[in-house]
Amino acid sequence: VHMKAGRIDTDVIYRCEGFMEDALINCSAQLDNLLLDGMEPFDMDGLTEFDFGYVAGQRVKIPDINEKELNKRACQEVEECYTPAVRKTMETKAVRIEASISSAVELPVLVPVYYICRGDLMAAVNGQTGKVSVRALNESHYYFLPWWLKALISTLILVAAVYGAFRLFGMNTDSSLFMTGVLGFFYLIVVFCVYSDTTRNSFAVEAGREIFTSGKETFHRERGKLLRNESILKRKIVPPVFFCPIDGKDRPVTMKFTTPAVVPIWLLKFGIVELHEHPWIYTVSENGRKKRYRKKLEVKDIGCWILTGLKYLFVPPACLAVWFGIFSFIVMVYLTAGGG
Repeated sequence: VHMKAGRIDTDVIYRCEGFMEDALINCSAQLDNLLLDGMEPFDMDGLTEFDFGYVAGQRVKIPDINEKELNKRACQEVEECYTPAVRKTMETKAVRIEASISSAVELPVLVPVYYICRGDLMAAVNGQTGKVSVRALNESHYYFLPWWLKALISTLILVAAVYGAFRLFGMNTDSSLFMTGVLGFFYLIVVFCVYSDTTRNSFAVEAGREIFTSGKETFHRERGKLLRNESILKRKIVPPVFFCPIDGKDRPVTMKFTTPAVVPIWLLKFGIVELHEHPWIYTVSENGRKKRYRKKLEVKDIGCWILTGLKYLFVPPACLAVWFGIFSFIVMVYLTAGGG
């Protein structure tokens, strides 16, 4: 499978690839695909050639969706399976994934399922392994915070940290509150300038129904008795591999988005905003060894660095963060060393 993945709060998109085998897609418009997905997997080693004798006296759901809808469901299945791995790599739950299954081989199969539908109650039982999945009666809502609310929360955290530092170094309550208020006003301006780069993050609410399952254990019948299988049946999914263009060629890499910083505002600017778009890149060799990739420094790069440094020193709003970081450092040194 081929995917495009990225963080919601940046415009950078990464290419990644994986491999799925024996992924079952529900081809009936009347059945809930996520509910059926919850009671998987099946043991596909038990597949056999179709014979009408197998379905005698049984209700059979035949495919009644078009090719476009089938591909859509298949892509959703891939995205759902790979979301945890992408979130771990991107170091956030707010990710977007766009999957492509153009290289997939499709094969129609019939699998045994007990399906229960009574009003809002929906449940499915895997007819081979006994695994159960149940859809929640009520919808769950997921909230995405707007950029300005994130800025306010960040400011409150910074202000609380500054106040705690003042109190820790022996400053009295009134002086601590006064100094925190002064610094907090500047923090508020700087933080809003920083988060203004992510104004595409708006308030949003997504609704959906959770799927609950009976767990990973599976069962089989032997001489009329229901017995637990010793091994856990797992999906055949290969972890995603990310690719990045390096020296004109796509190479497999791993990425790291969090790195240490010097001052709070520098960490806020580069750790939260810039590093999301410029992670550390590690190339992966054929034997699995990782090596940090550093782009070769050229004369024009030095010039760009000088221009960037001047920009952060004299061009707002970035200069506000830099000078405020310098100002905060001087104040902290004065208060701790000078005993102000």
